Amino acid sequence: PALPYLVGYFVVEESAFAVVIGYLNSILNLSHTATNFLAGFLVDKIGKREVILASICLSPISFIFYFFSNNCYWLFAAALILGISSGLSSPSFTALIADVSSETSRAKAFAVFNLSWMLSGIPAPIIGGYLSSTFNIRLPFIFAFTLSVIILLLLLKTFGNIKEGWSTKLNCAYSSRNDLKHHGTYARVLVLFCIISLLLGFGDGMLMPITTAFLMFRLGTSAIGMGITFSVAFGIAMALSQTPGAKITEMLGKKRIILVSILIATPLLILLPFTTSLIQFVAIFGLINFISYLWSPALSAWVANSIETSRRGKAYGFTSAAYGLGSIAGPTLGGIIWAFFQPNTLLPFVMATIPFFVIIPTITMLKE
Repeated sequence: PALPYLVGYFVVEESAFAVVIGYLNSILNLSHTATNFLAGFLVDKIGKREVILASICLSPISFIFYFFSNNCYWLFAAALILGISSGLSSPSFTALIADVSSETSRAKAFAVFNLSWMLSGIPAPIIGGYLSSTFNIRLPFIFAFTLSVIILLLLLKTFGNIKEGWSTKLNCAYSSRNDLKHHGTYARVLVLFCIISLLLGFGDGMLMPITTAFLMFRLGTSAIGMGITFSVAFGIAMALSQTPGAKITEMLGKKRIILVSILIATPLLILLPFTTSLIQFVAIFGLINFISYLWSPALSAWVANSIETSRRGKAYGFTSAAYGLGSIAGPTLGGIIWAFFQPNTLLPFVMATIPFFVIIPTITMLKE
């Protein structure tokens, strides 16, 4: 929550602010996406442990750039480095979870994994908002730098006790080339999953500058209010959705839970511009995210079940990259849409629903 207000020190005018926020998200996602392609190959070639360590080493550098920034170019550089870090880590962790879980337990495994980092997203925005509002707008970045160094040290200590367990030689899962006949050809399945990820990233990306600008300029939200919004509407809502999402997946199946979640959650986005208080916004946005992320474990497990073990690193690299490609164009377009249609706030939210609805016909083309 501190970053938008740090941008506010350098950019005062509302339309320019929305565009800069869009550029920041696009740069972050551009570097994330470009690195995803490389990470997908590195995971299968040199192992998950090495790629994860490389990604964690870059995080502290990005926070130093944020702390010392005196113009938007420093922020762009920080976003670039942070995107490379996240781009290396996402395929590595995801492929690891897929490898150490069986086909029947993958939805639960991904739910627990998602829950672990979503729980950290509950207190983090509140802490960041409190530090920036009470002490200094840059203090959260020093706090994040300290945590990233501690995480790196803990990983080094943990990896010292692990030998080949994290290597791609591990083959606990039982997917094989013969399994693919139940899902279609490798290329076709991967392309469809990439299209889904692309559209999802595009929709999420469009919403980022639109919701941020709405909170700051229409609701007059403070930094700590922004932190509470991210904590409740994102952190708590997404964390609460993981366990029931895994259970509903077992009952309905992966395809049905994804379709039902999209059809229920997406139209609710149109209610957001009609909110007149932060409480109303958080309540509706939290409900939207809860319903939307019910299908997160299902999608991750579906990809793993459809791709053989030796190709999962590349598969998750490409699907993560596809999400990133959507996230590159989405924030820039969202910022431009907000600047073009202001003071009308309804049309930007309506336009942000389009990518999510387009996911539906793509999902129907996949076999479970």
